[in-house]
Amino acid sequence: KRAAMLDAKSGEPAQEAGEASLASINDNQHRSDVSEQLSSAATNTNMGKIGLKVRYYIALESTWHVILYAGCWRYRPTVLVMESARGRAIVTRVGDALTRWNWNTFSKMSSNIYQSQWKRALAEWTIINKIAAPVSFPVKIYAAHLLAKRHERKAEEAARAAPASAGGERSA
Repeated sequence: KRAAMLDAKSGEPAQEAGEASLASINDNQHRSDVSEQLSSAATNTNMGKIGLKVRYYIALESTWHVILYAGCWRYRPTVLVMESARGRAIVTRVGDALTRWNWNTFSKMSSNIYQSQWKRALAEWTIINKIAAPVSFPVKIYAAHLLAKRHERKAEEAARAAPASAGGERSA
């Protein structure tokens, strides 16, 4: 009688409750086996190393931008430049050159920037990032590389120390 009963959706013979739960357990085991194989394959390739370097770079880049913006907010570097005689002379010369070339939009933008502290800090942050980029970008890339290498060395040392400490505990 049971073999003659068909599942309403698939048209296949209906399975007993025990068979269904056994199939579900086997399916879950197969999924976990595949998941373990994929994760071990990802860690054994260079992609795991590249991913670690990328994560360190993102952390360094984020830290750099936050600290730079906070520094621009607090210390107002363009205001400090304008307070010095030499800085004021340079800015005046650049302003005169821009006026001669009829770039009045720059003077309008600069007057608008100093109306708000966050706009001024953002403008200073942008200028400093543009000036420092040829040096800061390669330095951040290299620092991320060094941090990732140090992380890998510590992981290898921990992996070597774990079996040694486990073996020492058995003999004691």
